[in-house]
Amino acid sequence: MAAFIDPPRLPIIDFAPFESGGHFRDHVAAQIDWAASEFGFFYIVGHRVDLSAIERLIGLSRTFFQQPPEAKAQLHMSRGGRAWRGHHQGRRTRASQADTVR
Repeated sequence: MAAFIDPPRLPIIDFAPFESGGHFRDHVAAQIDWAASEFGFFYIVGHRVDLSAIERLIGLSRTFFQQPPEAKAQLHMSRGGRAWRGHHQGRRTRASQADTVR
């Protein structure tokens, strides 16, 4: 098994200054733009979202993805309109004798 000598790290962005307005908003927005462009993912801290709301969202996500494909297909992205909301099955490919989803 391959191991990272220096594992990649995702950017951590403090959202709290955004609430102050002015140039702080621009600074936070620029950090998000950079992180999304360079990494595609990032962590947000200082967002003031209650932990119970985060835990509920994680639970609902697990419940959704444990459903059979037919149930998830009812929310397929093609039914989401211009907002691109919904579920996308992905396509399976063969890689190193293991099925992976792209």
